[in-house]
Amino acid sequence: MARLRIGRRALVPGGALQRQHLRALCRAADSFRRCTGVWRAVPGGRFLPDMAILASATQDNTMINRLSFSPWGGGVMLSSLLVAAASVAAPAAGHVPSQGAATDYRIETRQRLSDWLLANPLPDNADLLALSWRSAAEQDRQQALQSQLRQRLNGRWSALGGVIADMPVTGRVAVPKADARWLQANAHADPWLSPGDIVHVAPRSQQITVLLTTGHQCQVPHQGGADAATYLRACGVVSADRAWVVQPDGVITSHGVARWNQSTQHAPAAGAWIWAPELGDDIDPDLSDQVASFLALQEVAPLSPTWSFKRSPRDITLAADARDLPTVGNDWGVVGLMQTPTARMSPAGTLAITYSRQEPYSVLNMRLQPVEWLELALGYMSISDRPYGPTELSGDQSWKDKSAHLKVRLWQESAWWPEVALGWRDFLGTGAFSGEYLVASKRYGPFDVSAGLGFGYVGGRGDVRNPLGRVSERFDTRPGRDTFSRSGGQVNGKTFFRGPAAFFGGVQYQLPWQQWVLKAEVDGNDYEHDPAGRPIKQDSPVNLGLVYRAASWLDVTVGVERGNMATVTVSAHAPLDKLTMPKFLDARPVPVLPTRPAQAGLVATTAKDIQDQTNLKVRAIEQRGRTWSVVVTDPDMGYERPVVERVAAVVHRDAPAEVDRIELRFDQRGVQVAQAVVDREAWARAKTELLPPSQQREALSTEAVATDKAPDKTLYEAEPNRFAYGVGLAYRQSLGGPDAFLLFQLAADLNLSWRLRDDTWANGRLRVGLVDNYDKFKYTAPSDMPRVRTYIREYLTTRNATIPNLQITHMGSFEALGGSDHFYLGYAGLLETMFAGLGGEYLYRPVGSRLAVGVDVNRVRQRAFEQDFGLRDYEVNTGHATAYWDTGWYDLVAKLSAGQYLAGDRGVTLDVSRVFRNGVSMGAYATKTNVSAERFGEGSFDKGVYVTIPFDAILPKSGPSEASIVYAPLLRDGGARLSRRFTLYDLTSTRGPRALQTGAP
Repeated sequence: MARLRIGRRALVPGGALQRQHLRALCRAADSFRRCTGVWRAVPGGRFLPDMAILASATQDNTMINRLSFSPWGGGVMLSSLLVAAASVAAPAAGHVPSQGAATDYRIETRQRLSDWLLANPLPDNADLLALSWRSAAEQDRQQALQSQLRQRLNGRWSALGGVIADMPVTGRVAVPKADARWLQANAHADPWLSPGDIVHVAPRSQQITVLLTTGHQCQVPHQGGADAATYLRACGVVSADRAWVVQPDGVITSHGVARWNQSTQHAPAAGAWIWAPELGDDIDPDLSDQVASFLALQEVAPLSPTWSFKRSPRDITLAADARDLPTVGNDWGVVGLMQTPTARMSPAGTLAITYSRQEPYSVLNMRLQPVEWLELALGYMSISDRPYGPTELSGDQSWKDKSAHLKVRLWQESAWWPEVALGWRDFLGTGAFSGEYLVASKRYGPFDVSAGLGFGYVGGRGDVRNPLGRVSERFDTRPGRDTFSRSGGQVNGKTFFRGPAAFFGGVQYQLPWQQWVLKAEVDGNDYEHDPAGRPIKQDSPVNLGLVYRAASWLDVTVGVERGNMATVTVSAHAPLDKLTMPKFLDARPVPVLPTRPAQAGLVATTAKDIQDQTNLKVRAIEQRGRTWSVVVTDPDMGYERPVVERVAAVVHRDAPAEVDRIELRFDQRGVQVAQAVVDREAWARAKTELLPPSQQREALSTEAVATDKAPDKTLYEAEPNRFAYGVGLAYRQSLGGPDAFLLFQLAADLNLSWRLRDDTWANGRLRVGLVDNYDKFKYTAPSDMPRVRTYIREYLTTRNATIPNLQITHMGSFEALGGSDHFYLGYAGLLETMFAGLGGEYLYRPVGSRLAVGVDVNRVRQRAFEQDFGLRDYEVNTGHATAYWDTGWYDLVAKLSAGQYLAGDRGVTLDVSRVFRNGVSMGAYATKTNVSAERFGEGSFDKGVYVTIPFDAILPKSGPSEASIVYAPLLRDGGARLSRRFTLYDLTSTRGPRALQTGAP
């Protein structure tokens, strides 16, 4: 008979024993249900600290023999309580012998880990994943982490806190790979071992260790391919919804392990820890992250004799069977089933293009997921049996209806609650297909069930009285539900959630084959009042579909809708926030050595190599004390950090040993905008060795340029290029017009720039059209305002060779206003395609600040349609005050402008975008002026959505350009702004808080 005793000292240091402690013992004995009566017999479910539990176990039965209580200072004495458990197979409890002893190798002389590995062959049974470096420098930091964790666990989780306190502070620093040759080839991962450090080599483990919230450590034999949920079930953890897996090499991953949130995961390796608090434990994710971080500092599964027990899994679940929930676009482009939406969202950063066909409709949509809780889809619907307009204008083109769809998550799914979302279909545009809905989704393994209540087109069946009608009878009727609205572009707020409603819902099922998904739904629409102009026959409200995931980025859905119509939907999607590309077409980086040169290199060679490495023009290299400053003119970069790293590599190779600080100064159009600063020692160490976390520090920073210190010496100086030119391609398109659905032009641009002096330059652009179909462009939109933009047809079709831009610009800073935070810009000439004139801009932007404020004022005159030097009669004053705010909340950046627009109207523009770490941005803008919707015309107000992708994220060569996708449903005269070639906010981008973070690994 094996015996497990858990006494006051070990189990409840400093706190009362609670029901979860006894529950762990029941799990160990596999008699959880029988044990529940024990804590229920005690009022309040709480035991006093002096309680002792003696549990005996055999292979045939389990008995909790005795619970004795001694109250503090009086009270009732409960002498004994006997609970008989069912006869079950129980594991032997107690100390688990190791599979061989670990070995600590003490370092006597300073050396690289790679050199030590070559000189000390490891035992055959060594676990290379678990090999770790113990650094004395890490002891204090890890001790502080342990104390903080113990303090957070004090009280309800004091037993777990006591176990954490008993775990050793190892000083462990995880090593990426225990391969000497690989470490030599990757110097940044090869640490220097100092005297007194230890290399810890453990034998291969055959166990997985699950840490319970009671502090117990449950060991399960490792099973190849089994996922975390398998080991949790073996240890009696049945209600955890998330697990933290700490692999033997210290890598931590977190996975959903419940039926409602299971996700794709890597199987735990032998020797891994698993931490998974159950739902009733009420441990927040932040605390779990901290627990997992501390476990990552431990060696492979050290067990306390009185706190461990062994279990064997009864069933094996392969990690490949746990899959992420697929989110597939429905016929409308939003995440859903067939016609109906669900409450699901794609991951933030997703861009999807969806095309669907269901007679008589064809739908093309672009779906954006800028944040986790908001989905936006925009596009066009073609109605095949409805003409666009008069034959002489539109030919046989079918009707094109612009649409916008919005879905907002109200509640995120949990173990007991569904995901809930509120949505608006076609809430802009004509509103012909407008509808609203409230929908909930709940997952159970491969099944994802949704149910909702729809209004308008979503609930066209109308067999349920609107529940809001109990509040006000006006909700019982929906105005204009069967006709096209004449107020296109307005938010149809007066129709929201009005009229009869209908229930809808369905289920999505992941087939055992990962590429296939089944869909079935009950549609809320009966198509009797369809905007196509005639009722559409519906034989059944049940729609069926089969999704084939042809690639990680492509879904193809075929189905049957309305009981009589075959449909097809194709959806291409990509996680734009994860776009990245190795720069194998860049110059080969300069190797970084851990030591500084004994003799400085030739400065002229330094300047040349910097230019070759970065394509930046080096104006000067200066020395101030122990600092080298590299001055570059007119920096035109993509990601800034890789550029700074390349400059640092060249300077580190060539600068004298006494130089400790490297500055890369950005001289933008003669103005010293900002400088990136490199701590040479910290940077070189990070590049050439693996540092313990306590010794790591940020080596790069952004600073304002100190203009009051003259250089001790100028080591190199060069004149800037006075003349520059470049050739490129330009593409523009118009979608959804009456002449043709797609009008496009591909043109060649010749860009010229002439520097008149350091702070003043002239630039121009000559454009020649190559290929276009603008010969079809015959429609000039009506306007009741000055035609500042609706002459677009005339500007695009009058002449093939044009001058879009030709201007002189001057830039400076106001030193008298407090230093280099104040900038100004003056300009005059052919400022854009449609306007010429002159203007000025002021910007206040401190280095690293999330806030900036600017003002621009312009006097402009309309250009001739030929886009040469001719002018038309119309002229106007225009300008805006603009506030820029990088909020730091969900990486959102907001711009708010107020002022006078080109048509003389006055108002406000709000632009909000999500900027991801790789520089990709998703945004939307809207402008509202003092012009009424009727006078503004179709669209009611100016608005649009855009996606911007830096070429650095998608091309194998570094560069400053970017690609933009802009959805602006209509081009109108109201709310039109001057499209200036240069803005101070862009010219001073190196001062922003994201300058060194965007694109950083």
